[in-house]
Amino acid sequence: MAAQRAQQRNEKSTPPVEAERLIGFLNSRPRGGHADGLASTASAGSLLESLGLDGRSLDDVGLERLRRLRDLLAVLADREGDNGGRGAAWDAVNEIAAGVPTVVRFVSDEESAVRPAGEGVDAIVGALIADLDRAVSSGSWKRVRLCAYEPCKSAFYDATRSRTQRWHSYEVCGNRANVASYRRRAAAGSPKRASR
Repeated sequence: MAAQRAQQRNEKSTPPVEAERLIGFLNSRPRGGHADGLASTASAGSLLESLGLDGRSLDDVGLERLRRLRDLLAVLADREGDNGGRGAAWDAVNEIAAGVPTVVRFVSDEESAVRPAGEGVDAIVGALIADLDRAVSSGSWKRVRLCAYEPCKSAFYDATRSRTQRWHSYEVCGNRANVASYRRRAAAGSPKRASR
């Protein structure tokens, strides 16, 4: 029974397909010992291939466009950060989306989708914008978060009912954050004890 609950918990924590590529894209940021997946056209090509996107024709200008989109998505996924920048980030994402050729495909009475219509970097950015559109429409974007442990900041999918998961891994980052917080409080309290 416990194994079955653990399996169900793992299945629930798997991000839906519309959020999965966005999380992988966000996790290409340099953070906590991880290299920048968009540091060069070669590294970006490997990253994009792993995300199911064709990055073979990527140039330096296209690479800069991808970095900008990734930075904006990181602002939007940082649920712990300052919300003042979120409105400006959404505005900038809208500008990017307006500059990328996309089409709407209607599948049935209940299903339609935004699809990229361009080539090269336009197709890559268009696919990511289409993923974001599906994630926002389905409500799964609200569950894409950045780990609250500052040295980590990994993107993850918050599958908790309350949508309040703060760390991508409680066992690793949650524990480290709690230990660091305890040590700060203890250090701040030490001089007071010594002066008594």
